[in-house]
Amino acid sequence: MSGSSATLTPPFRFALLAASIRPSDPPASVYRGSLPKHHNLAFLATLNLKTIVSVTPKPIDVYEVEAAALLDEKERAAEVEGRPSKRRRATSEVDFNDWAAREGISVIHVKVGAGKPKDGHIPFDTATVKTVLEVSLLRVLGTRTHN
Repeated sequence: MSGSSATLTPPFRFALLAASIRPSDPPASVYRGSLPKHHNLAFLATLNLKTIVSVTPKPIDVYEVEAAALLDEKERAAEVEGRPSKRRRATSEVDFNDWAAREGISVIHVKVGAGKPKDGHIPFDTATVKTVLEVSLLRVLGTRTHN
């Protein structure tokens, strides 16, 4: 995904949560954002990420398969109705996990409750928050030496 003409679009609700500030520390940052889409990969590649922790009911690759199936279904319905297809799927789209592997990024899935309540938020419990923090801290601090 390293191309000079690529548009850099961060995932929805993307933000920097924490960054190392001491010059003696190796550079490390923690970001958050919603489920990355194909058009977000060029942006994510610029961050030199080491790990992506997916906190969702299903792993990222399941969402990709479901989205592709939905697009195929809409395209077939348009053809049956005699409407032109609006599908603009780029031939360069890649599987998220394949992209992450090529970029040297580990993808860790932490399962949360299935379904979204009416307010649109995915339910988290204390155990999930603890798991995410432990995984994140181990990944960030695990490479540092402690005195």
